[in-house]
This record gives sequence, structure tokens and C-alpha cells, in this order.
Amino acid sequence: MLLQLKPKELDAVSSYWYIKFGSHWAGPVSYIEVIQMLKSKKISRQALVREGDSKAKYSGKWYPMTEIEEFSVRFIDDFSKYYVPTGRPFHQIRKFVRVVHNAECLVVNSDGKVVKSFCSELSAGGAKLTLPAETLAEGQTLMIHFYYNKLLKLKSFKAKARTLRLTEIRFEDEENDGKKKSNVSEVFAVEFIDLKPRHKKMLLKGTQVKIKSLATYLRQHKKSTVGVVELSEFSKKYPHLVLNP
Repeated sequence: MLLQLKPKELDAVSSYWYIKFGSHWAGPVSYIEVIQMLKSKKISRQALVREGDSKAKYSGKWYPMTEIEEFSVRFIDDFSKYYVPTGRPFHQIRKFVRVVHNAECLVVNSDGKVVKSFCSELSAGGAKLTLPAETLAEGQTLMIHFYYNKLLKLKSFKAKARTLRLTEIRFEDEENDGKKKSNVSEVFAVEFIDLKPRHKKMLLKGTQVKIKSLATYLRQHKKSTVGVVELSEFSKKYPHLVLNP
């Protein structure tokens, strides 16, 4: 849970990285993705990395992970105590923090049908979509067209995605010309499966900057963590941060 992390740990989780493999490099990847690669032994601590943010401490050139505190065993162990829910393996936790999006988008399902949708939450890994009932099914592949979002500073982009699961069914009554009409909507969690690196970088920057807002808030108020009492005050100032990762 983000609220349990200290400012330094929030700075870490808000970072994104590139990893060097011989003469090739991969990225951008979130901090959590790097940790998951380390824990699954897909990369070693001898790997060379650099931060994606050009203003960050470890940007510009390649650094061995052994020189970076955020990738030390002690730091990762302390981080894991608060970020990973009890009893859940690290590889199962969410790789990307979500932000509130609250904007319309267009969905093209596998049958080629174009449907207006509402995206309530967005991350560099996927989204939460609300659509008319029976528009999508679990496991279906779709194309999502997102519009320009001024508040989050996101340009318009499109992404291929897969529906993971149906999370909620909503029943709403709509009154039209004195007659009530019942509408049924379904809320789906979807995962991006073909997101261009530049779009992933844009989403990482757009969402992670909100986490830095929380770290700044804690430093300004000289707090190590933010409690429930202060949460409402923080949420009013930064309404587009979903605090549960």
C-alpha cells in the first residue's frame, strides 16, 4: 500500500528504468518490474541500468545495480514489507500504480464493433473500462483509443489489450421523456499487450509524477507516512492518485 511507504521508498517506486543486455537494452520498465526480474533471477545485480527521467540521479549513463541503494538487498527487503500484501508472492503484485483517469475512450472489440467506453483508472500496464453489457467477454482481445487528457498531460494514443476479468456489473435507471429505462453496464479490468515503448514511457511519467506528489507532501509535512486523517486532505490536493497499487 503506497500510504505505508516513506518518501525515499516512494521516490523509488515512482522511478522507471532501462536495462542493458550486452549490446542491447530494454525498457522503459517500472521499479517494480526491475525488482520482479531480480527476484525471478531474470537479471542479476551485476546488470547495468539507467533511469528514464533525464533529471534523475542515475540517468545519462549506465550504472551497475550494485552501486544503487534502491536495488540493494536491505532496501528491497524493507520496501517489500510494506508494499507487498501479506501472503502474496512478489511476482503476483501489481507492476504499475494506477491513477484516476475518468475520461471517455473508444473500444474496438474482436468483431470489429466500435463502442464508446469510460476509463475510470489507467496505468502503464492496463485500464479499468465501463461498457454497455455484453460488449466484451473475458479473455477477448481489443483495441482501445484514448483521447488527449489535459489534467494528466497524456497525449492521445491507442493500445492493443486483453480483457482479464469482469470486476463489476452496474444497474442504472435513466429517465427520458418521463419514462424510466434501465441500463446495465459492465466494468472490465484490461491488460495492455502491445503498447509502444514511447506510449509506455508517457504513461509511466504521467502516473509516477503523482506518486512524487505524495513523497513531496510527506516531506513538506515532516511525516514518515501519511495516515487516514490526512488522507482526505491529500486526496483533495491530488485527486488523480489512486493510493492502492
